Amino acid sequence: MVSNDPSTWLTQSSAKNVHHVLSKAMSRKPQQLLAGLVAPMTAQLLDNKYGCSVLESLVRFGTTATVSTVSAVVLQSMGSVGPKTVGIAKLVDAVLQREGVGSACALLEKLESTFVPQWCSEQAGQIVLQAALPRSSRILQQLIRSKDSAACLVMALHDKRRTMTVDFLRELCTQVKGDDVQLLSDFLWRTAVEPDLTQAKQAPFDLLHVLAQTATVDIADRCAGVVLQLPHSELSNVIDEERVNRLVTACIARCSAAVGQQLAERVFPSKELVQQILKERKISKLRLVEAVQARFKDLVTRLDQERVASSAVFELQAATQPRSALTRARIKNRIAEARTKRLRGE
Repeated sequence: MVSNDPSTWLTQSSAKNVHHVLSKAMSRKPQQLLAGLVAPMTAQLLDNKYGCSVLESLVRFGTTATVSTVSAVVLQSMGSVGPKTVGIAKLVDAVLQREGVGSACALLEKLESTFVPQWCSEQAGQIVLQAALPRSSRILQQLIRSKDSAACLVMALHDKRRTMTVDFLRELCTQVKGDDVQLLSDFLWRTAVEPDLTQAKQAPFDLLHVLAQTATVDIADRCAGVVLQLPHSELSNVIDEERVNRLVTACIARCSAAVGQQLAERVFPSKELVQQILKERKISKLRLVEAVQARFKDLVTRLDQERVASSAVFELQAATQPRSALTRARIKNRIAEARTKRLRGE
């Protein structure tokens, strides 16, 4: 029995049930029934996080008519400051993902006209930016040109919101495409990285890792440059930290050949070090060895470490891949080797 009492839709169990039913439905009938029931109470549902979750499921699995109905109420609720809660922000994300629907375009235009710098430092705003920025260069331009946006972002990166904000920036940098990658990368370097470096603060390794993974080659080179500037003794200490290890691995994989070679020679100096990494079997360090071997085999050969580096790559595969997948890969490699020998007449 489905109730039309608003209170029955404002619970966690109701939100889970709606998502389960709509995600498994083989026809439109369940969605149409639910959409008809909640239509008169949409505004009430927006005031509750579980109510927003119910509407989010309807948007993700509903017809264009359902999306339009929900979007109209969301647009009305945002006013001039954008989404007020995390629930509404997730609902906005769901609507924007229905690209091609007229109401999604209208909602994006609304966001473009109501952008506020505080979105950079608030969870709800960050969810909206993750959804809107890859679809709107106009919002990106507003973000990077606003001094208030830069101030809000820096504030969030220097208090308890840092982890949340770095995760947000990682998602953002992963999603933007084309020329927007350079624009966003330059903005983040200028706003969030350079001030810390010039003021002799500790290097923001977590943010550098985000940029090294996603930014353009010149920004990746700058990230590698930060590591290369560390004194040799200090580099030996910080390389044991997983966050620095991840940064170095990303730099070696993505920066220019000259800078990558220089960095690889600094962090991969001896056979003893690689043997130590093998003993520790720490995945982040094994990935570092794998990155060096994949891109700078000549360095590995010069240091006479091919066998040790290959062992490190094998240890990494054994630690990160299912045994069945590893076995299949070995069989394929042996077949390929046997075929090559047969062709050579060996």
